[in-house]
Amino acid sequence: MEKTKKRMTIEQLEQATTSKWMRLAILPIEDCNLDCVYCYEDHRKLRERLFPPMSAKVVSGINNWIKAQYEAQNLQKVNLSWFGGEPLMAPDVIDEISQWCIHLGINTVGDMTTNGTALNLKMLTRMVKLNHVEHFKISLDGAREDHDQTRIVKLSKKQMLVKNPKRKGTFDKIWKNLLEAKKSGLRFQITLRIHVTRANIGQKLDDFVREVYNTFTKDDKRFKCEFEEIHDMGGLDDKTKALIMKKEDTPGYHIARLKNIVGNDGLITHQKKDAPAYWCYAAKLNNWLVRASGAIGKCTVQLDATFAKINEDGTVNITNPDLVNMWYEGFADGKLENLNLWALACPASYMIKKYGTQQMNKMGFK
Repeated sequence: MEKTKKRMTIEQLEQATTSKWMRLAILPIEDCNLDCVYCYEDHRKLRERLFPPMSAKVVSGINNWIKAQYEAQNLQKVNLSWFGGEPLMAPDVIDEISQWCIHLGINTVGDMTTNGTALNLKMLTRMVKLNHVEHFKISLDGAREDHDQTRIVKLSKKQMLVKNPKRKGTFDKIWKNLLEAKKSGLRFQITLRIHVTRANIGQKLDDFVREVYNTFTKDDKRFKCEFEEIHDMGGLDDKTKALIMKKEDTPGYHIARLKNIVGNDGLITHQKKDAPAYWCYAAKLNNWLVRASGAIGKCTVQLDATFAKINEDGTVNITNPDLVNMWYEGFADGKLENLNLWALACPASYMIKKYGTQQMNKMGFK
């Protein structure tokens, strides 16, 4: 049976190019309380460096930037996408920017990538009711015994000098928070991103996915799943590279099988069988990433590939216009039938292939 090639839709094209909608992926802090073994961010490698929350000047710059777009472009909707580090280590920054957008009268919605350890009922209520954060993504590395080997509480560099330091897992705390959310009457969507690795694949992971299905997605539409294999994005040491599934491990087969356990209705939209081709947020004309320092980029993986800096008054200084244009190569001539699906699905991997690792390293890629 021939596999049907997925296509983009006119709705996707309109959403990616309109000036009436803007998505800001904001890192309110670049520190984290966890030490996930595959993390690629600086807070894991540079443990003794301080990673303070976003400063008041950068917060003012973002607020003024949004206001300028609202007044000049008739901005109608803002999607604030909170990332980190762990964004819930700086909830006051989230409050300030969200409340500013709501004050302006802009339709404000939010989503958040969080490790889930701080998302207890009180914090969930604060995020949903005060800040209009509607969608949360929380990663689980399988059942408790597997998750607690890889998603662990961070130790300082000094603590790590102790021989065989005791490492604390996070599964029970996250699971407790998920159960509290389920019991609540709050309106939200939680995507449980279940990571598939060489270490956890097998009957134990199958049983865990069935538990997730029976506990959350079977009878509560607020919960969805997605399945992803672990990739080396620059955070894996030699010891933990064994987590990565090889081609002969047929990761696609295992992921498809796990998807069948939760069913099409239990999956996040882009992983459903009938979903259109995937369009990465970083390839969209109206999407930006703002780091805690005020540096502006596009991608939450290639964090150092920034090309601008926001000022306190909301103006922006462009530092690398060539890189800006490279992110948008997937648009071709702007016609739906001529879109470059690879460049739109993952512009970072497309650029590395087209221009080479050495050239993209100069642009801040790792």
